[in-house]
Amino acid sequence: MNRLAIVLDGLMLLYLAAATVVGVQSSATDGHPLLASVLGVLLACCVLAVIAAPFYVSLVVLVAQSERHLRLAAWLHRVLLTVMVVLILISMLARDTIEVSAPLFVLVAVVCIVNLVALSKRRTHFDAFHLFEH
Repeated sequence: MNRLAIVLDGLMLLYLAAATVVGVQSSATDGHPLLASVLGVLLACCVLAVIAAPFYVSLVVLVAQSERHLRLAAWLHRVLLTVMVVLILISMLARDTIEVSAPLFVLVAVVCIVNLVALSKRRTHFDAFHLFEH
């Protein structure tokens, strides 16, 4: 499960970075002056950082075997999972953008669930290790 979570985290970070670049470039060609400006690019990077933070932190925890950021990674994934569930419900109620947005939100939610399972197994491993350490 850890290897699957590591691969999914890496793929999600690449996907989010590529989606941000493509989104900024397409907004520049569509003529949206706010998104094409420096402010729009900074806003897109901030949104990318907020969405990518849970995946980055869990990638650090799972790859580096770090106990230090384990709680932060789990908390960030719970928050992102909650946001994705709310966005799935909103997109289902809107029905206009359900074909585009709902699958993306479901994908992010599934990756969050895989990460939460992997992080809980990692936490159990750390707890067992510290139990025998004392």
